[in-house]
Amino acid sequence: SNPTSRRLVGTRPPVPSRMLQAAVLVPPHRRIDIEVLYGLSAPRKTPLVGAPPPQQKYDPKFEIDNPWAQRALMSMCGDVPTNLYVLSKECWIENFQEWLTQNKRPFPSRTFQEDFFQFYMESKA
Repeated sequence: SNPTSRRLVGTRPPVPSRMLQAAVLVPPHRRIDIEVLYGLSAPRKTPLVGAPPPQQKYDPKFEIDNPWAQRALMSMCGDVPTNLYVLSKECWIENFQEWLTQNKRPFPSRTFQEDFFQFYMESKA
């Protein structure tokens, strides 16, 4: 093994006591759902008044095939600050990593398109 190489170690699910603490500290009417999307460009400007028109565009610089992009997604899912009081989360990249491990393939995937297609097709079944 190369001591200078970096590899992300699998993440653990949220600790039940932390989830219980969050459930007690954040009343239901103050809770919100958050969805994080990667690979889309943010609008450059929005109007001062009224709803902005839909401006989501694919970011041509985002390359999910890049191992560092896969690591960044995993980090976003796994490194949730405790002061956010997250009750639950769903991260497809964690399921993808688990699938790769079960199929004796490395994470991050160097053959992302092929691996993800197979993962997706098996997940649908």
